[in-house]
Amino acid sequence: MCSREAEYSLDRIRGTGVKQATKHAFAEDAISRALKKFKGSFGLDTIQNRHRKSGFKSGNPYNDDVWNALLHCKIIEEHRIANVSEGGLNVVEDKDVRREIMAFFDNGVFGRRLRSVFDELSK
Repeated sequence: MCSREAEYSLDRIRGTGVKQATKHAFAEDAISRALKKFKGSFGLDTIQNRHRKSGFKSGNPYNDDVWNALLHCKIIEEHRIANVSEGGLNVVEDKDVRREIMAFFDNGVFGRRLRSVFDELSK
């Protein structure tokens, strides 16, 4: 039995299909790691754009795509930070989005908005 990382890499070389369960596992891992970057002591914090990829598992093929999917689905947005040339990212100022993210942290279940990110990544 091979690891999911090996299965995905082998698919890239051979052009065979990756199991849907493998795609789902990678997508879920990438979304979880990305959202945890925003978790602060008292809610959701802003992060610097350059720190978005630190702490990601190197074998996950969605490490780069997750940020685009979160932006596209309007979960996060870019913004300016004083004296930080590359800017930053923060969770949008939408109560429902923020509530859904906090519920995800509490029980690990994707709500409707996060499900759209998951679906986009695991196509």
